[in-house]
Amino acid sequence: MEQGTKLLVEAGFMAPDTFVAPYDRFTRTSMEEVSKRFRVISTAWFELRRLPYAWWPRYLLKRRYGKSTGRLGGPSC
Repeated sequence: MEQGTKLLVEAGFMAPDTFVAPYDRFTRTSMEEVSKRFRVISTAWFELRRLPYAWWPRYLLKRRYGKSTGRLGGPSC
């Protein structure tokens, strides 16, 4: 992530604030690390067992009431 960000900045682009998951699969640890570095994480779906435990209440509430799970955790939520 750091290397990719560095290459983009060196090429004249702004540092990205979005991370697009290449295969829509995260481990709990990788989700925590990505959320520390990027404001937005783009993925097709979130799996409860792969989310950081601190994100579970918000995920479960959104699932219960049929809302999008687009914002779950991380520093901006």
